[in-house]
Amino acid sequence: MRDTSVLYNGKWGVFMHFLSDLYSPQPMTPSVWNAVVDRFDVAALARQLHQVGAGYLMFTVGQNSGFFCAPNPV
Repeated sequence: MRDTSVLYNGKWGVFMHFLSDLYSPQPMTPSVWNAVVDRFDVAALARQLHQVGAGYLMFTVGQNSGFFCAPNPV
C-alpha cells in the first residue's frame, strides 16, 4: 500500500483534466498538442494552488484522446 499521508495532511486539493479537445480551435495534431503543452505555465499554476491553500493537485495525463501530457512511446 502506498503512503497516502500527503492527501490526509493536505486536507483538500484540486483535481484537473488537461484535455486536447478543449485547448485548440484547430484540429489537434501531435505538433499542435506539443505546442499547447509547452505553453502550459506550471509555475503559475503552482503559485495559484499555493495562494488558495490547496494541499495537493491531481493532474490527469490523458483521457482517451490519444494526446497525453507525458512522454509516451506508445
